[in-house]
Amino acid sequence: MTIRRIAVTYGRTFNTGNYSSLKLECTIEADVDYGADDNPPAQALAVAWEIARAEVRAQYERFTGSQKAATS
Repeated sequence: MTIRRIAVTYGRTFNTGNYSSLKLECTIEADVDYGADDNPPAQALAVAWEIARAEVRAQYERFTGSQKAATS
C-alpha cells in the first residue's frame, strides 16, 4: 500500500450552558513526501493532528473571549 496523502479531522463539542453547545472542527490535509525520512506518513499525521487540535483550541478561545466581552 502506498500512502500519498493524509487527512486528519479533529472536533470537539463544548457545553456552553443553558442546554446549548458549541461544536468546533478542523480538517488538515497533507501530501506525504517519501524522500523526507523513514516514516513520513506517521510524522505527517502527528504534525497534522497537533495543528488541528491547536486550531480548535484557538477557535474556542476566540469564542469564549467574545462571549466574555458580550456579557461584560
